[in-house]
Amino acid sequence: MTSGRTLEARGEPAAYELAYHEAVRAIEAQGASLTWLRGRAGMVVSAASLVAGFLGPVVVPSGGPSPLSIVAGLFLVLAAGGAVFVLMPIKRWHPSTNAQDLISV
Repeated sequence: MTSGRTLEARGEPAAYELAYHEAVRAIEAQGASLTWLRGRAGMVVSAASLVAGFLGPVVVPSGGPSPLSIVAGLFLVLAAGGAVFVLMPIKRWHPSTNAQDLISV
């Protein structure tokens, strides 16, 4: 129950509107950046699997794996693991711009 007073924010309403639009713009830019990064990571996984599929039989001779093929396999696992790490969702994602910080300035 209120005492008849309206709860209004102190300051200029235009400043709150500007802070809101800037926060929305920052979150949209962050989302676009994340989408681009995840698209690139997916391309790395695709390229690594294509290279492994085509060059795997050539690099690993029938006599057993050579040191070069072991190093190539490690790089393949490293590239795929790094890309999968980037593709995983982030649990504690924080926006780059906080509207409260903009309003307090």
